[in-house]
This record gives sequence, structure tokens and C-alpha cells, in this order.
Amino acid sequence: MAAELPDDFKCPFSLEIMADPLILFTYHTFDRWLDVGTAPAQLPNRPSLPPPPPPPSIIPNHAPRNLISNFTLLSIPKPSQLIQQKKKNWESVLDLLEHPPAMAGGGDELIFVYGTLKRGFYNHSLLEDLIRTGAAAYIGSCTTVEAFPLVCGPHGIPYLVNLPGSGLRVRGELYSLSSIHGLARLDELEGVKRGHYERLPVAVAEGEKLKDAEAYFAHMEFGEKLWKRCGEVGLSEYGVDLGKKYVRREDRPTDHSFIDDIHKFILEGNSSPSS
Repeated sequence: MAAELPDDFKCPFSLEIMADPLILFTYHTFDRWLDVGTAPAQLPNRPSLPPPPPPPSIIPNHAPRNLISNFTLLSIPKPSQLIQQKKKNWESVLDLLEHPPAMAGGGDELIFVYGTLKRGFYNHSLLEDLIRTGAAAYIGSCTTVEAFPLVCGPHGIPYLVNLPGSGLRVRGELYSLSSIHGLARLDELEGVKRGHYERLPVAVAEGEKLKDAEAYFAHMEFGEKLWKRCGEVGLSEYGVDLGKKYVRREDRPTDHSFIDDIHKFILEGNSSPSS
């Protein structure tokens, strides 16, 4: 029976015999098998090769062998372990969606809505989704403490203009949002990053209670121009009749942008008919 060599003499990659610490060339290995009597019977005869060069000097350095040994000891996860980890990752994602992170500071954000986000209007479905997941809650009807211009622009879209003292006190609805995720969805709908609206502080009255909230105002780049375009005549409420004039985003022309529509609407109001 062939003698077993210590593991220290076997390379974990090529299974060749190792001299401490250098790996010998393949034909050297074959020679060593023959020398120590460990060449398997099924191995073919040694091929005819030119005489090998003299073996290199063996330098006693254990670092390479330790490195190889440590590498082979790495724990490679089994497929079943990978499946379990992937399942845990998905459970974490689903839990995050069902229980979104709270607002910074732990408090809820109060949002005053006055247009298509109100109950009975087209975009209220977004708030319904947030309420269903516990990320939002309806507080009640309320009115702005100060007067603000509320006007209707192109596509029947309402705009609150940040000109306190102009216009009328505006009626709307108050909601609390308990997650950053919910607020981000509202910001996306209102085009905050695209220069459509700005989310700004506003004081509202719910009965006799005064509350600090935020509302989506027309962007400062065109808000005042929009107010003048409408003859500086404001609304106290965006009602059902005006809501019927609202054009859904998917039904609007696609050859120009939201901002283009605003500027066109303003310019049409500024152009006087020729006499």
C-alpha cells in the first residue's frame, strides 16, 4: 500500500506535492512520487521530457503556506444558507415597506392639501395608499390662518401662491404623515425637484385649534406671475366643478413640459387682443 504523505506536502489547489514552502514543477512532483513510492498505479508512464532544470533553492519561509492554508479554511456558504439569507433580506424589505421609518425627531409632519389630493378628487388615491399602510392619517377640514391667492392654471391644476395677505383664506384638508417615504411620494407627485411646487410652512385653523403645517405652493419662479395672469382674483376653495376640468398627467400633450405649459398660459394672458 502506498504511504500517505502529510497534508503539509499537498497543495490544496493542484494537489501537487509541496516542498516547504515552494511548489515543485509537475515533473519534479512526479519524480518525488516515484522516490517516496506514492505514485498511483493508474498514472501513465512519465512522458519523455527534456531534463528538468536544477531545482530552486528552498528558502524556509512559512508565510506562503500559511496564506494558502488560511484561504482554504474560508467558510463558503451552502446553497441552502444563501436561500435563507435571501429570504431574510426580502422580509426586511417588506417590513420596511409596511413600517416605514419615522420622521426625524419622531414627530409627524402635518400637510395641508387644497387641490386634487383632497377626498373625492383624482390624486387622493395616493393619500389613501399611505393611510392604508399607516404612513398617513386624515386629521380634518381646516382653513389657512392668513389669506393666500388660490388660482387655477393650465389643465385645471390649482396653485396656492405664497403671497400672504392677498386673496382669501383657503379651505382644505389636513393630514399627518408619519414617514419620510410618504412625504417623498407627495414631493414626487407635486414635482418639487422639477420646479413645479415648493413645500413651505403654513398656519392652519382646525376649528379653534391653530396648527403649523406645510403646503405645496406654486414655485416662486412663476407663482406671482400666475396670480397676475388670473387678474389677482383668488378662490377660497378648489371645488368639484373646478375638479372636473383637471386633466390627468397621462392625458396631457407630451411634446412640451409642465413648465412650458405654465409659461404659455402666462403669456397668453399678457397678450392683449389687437384692436
